[in-house]
Amino acid sequence: MHQYAWHLSLMILSTSLTFHMNAQINPVPNPDFEVWSDGQPENWFGLYISQSTDSYSGSYAVHGQVDSDSFPVIVWTKNGAMDGFVVNQQYSFFTGYYRFQPVGNDRFRTNVAMWRDGQAAALAFSFLEPSANYQQFMLPINYATTVAPDCCIITFQIWGDENNPNQPNAGTQFHIDNLSLGYVDALIDENPGLPEQINLYQNYPNPFNPSTTFEFSLPLSMPVKLAVYNTLGQEVAIIVNEKLAAGNHAISWHAQGLPGGIYFYRLYGENFSRTRKLVLLK
Repeated sequence: MHQYAWHLSLMILSTSLTFHMNAQINPVPNPDFEVWSDGQPENWFGLYISQSTDSYSGSYAVHGQVDSDSFPVIVWTKNGAMDGFVVNQQYSFFTGYYRFQPVGNDRFRTNVAMWRDGQAAALAFSFLEPSANYQQFMLPINYATTVAPDCCIITFQIWGDENNPNQPNAGTQFHIDNLSLGYVDALIDENPGLPEQINLYQNYPNPFNPSTTFEFSLPLSMPVKLAVYNTLGQEVAIIVNEKLAAGNHAISWHAQGLPGGIYFYRLYGENFSRTRKLVLLK
């Protein structure tokens, strides 16, 4: 069996926040998507995206649209061959402007992952509501450590409905523009809570190369196993196989050594088993 690197950390729990923004220097590279090269916004990488003059401000924005042959549309920050960009502070929120026009029950998700020395330090995500006009979103970020992160990865992706997340409908589209990370003065945690049930979420990015992140939630401390299988049903990687604490968890998996193609990942828990599909691009 091949050896793969993985990291496990506590994800953020949902909270209600009271805050106002302070002035800050925005670390997000090319946040207004004004600079493009070879069909890609500088310091970003996207699948099935294009440069659009339908922007919130400035000249350009990112446009993504599902066609009948494409994977779910996705875009994420890149710095050369490395996923993400350098940060050195615990930013409190991620914000920007978007338009989302779904077909059927398709969904649009944004995700922010903060890392420190290869370990996940914070993970925040949200499904954004459909809107024909530009709307601002604001996503709070909570941390599992007091140490400042050194890397941030931002992802946007179109998903299908809950039963078919990897099969969005042709014609679903989005625009994104004017992204930023910043601070808030006060965070009031009104409802930290624990997950109500075991759940396995869709990995992101998906498709991916060579790394992706798995998310799952546990209402109680319990033994769990998360494994990856090829289309023949052969186990190609065990991501985790141990007793974990209650809460939301995230694992980054690096799939070097595997051929490109379709794979499946399965979470086993107490009286629970759930499988989802992922696609490795080569």
